[in-house]
Amino acid sequence: MPKAMPKAKKKPHVPWPHRAVVKMRAEGDSVARLILETGIGSGQRPGNRIGFTRGDHDGQMLKLRRIKRMCRLPFLAPLRSGRRWMRPRRALRLAPMPNRHILTNSYGGPMIYRTMADHMIKERKRLGMMEFDQHALR
Repeated sequence: MPKAMPKAKKKPHVPWPHRAVVKMRAEGDSVARLILETGIGSGQRPGNRIGFTRGDHDGQMLKLRRIKRMCRLPFLAPLRSGRRWMRPRRALRLAPMPNRHILTNSYGGPMIYRTMADHMIKERKRLGMMEFDQHALR
């Protein structure tokens, strides 16, 4: 298990400005855009977003459990209009199933936190946006 970052080395989470969101939506790959939209659309921590399933989304609202209470959050238009994550991957040829995760790995299984973090780091480096981390998408 990795050790926690010492407080002296921790950097503040810099909120994503509008220009950074627009750049990621325009130039980021499809997985990075999906991670971005689930972060902006739900306001949840990255560790919570990997648990979202297709059944949690009804086309307009995202249902999530917060400390023994069920909440419903409206999702932003870019995520609703794309609907890429609601369709099955072409390679798998599976019907949409409500228990399938929204964020998936390359094999169609649920994405783990480390995979999501590594992918966003790679995309942020490629786009020159390392000052904005995914925790600041909330």
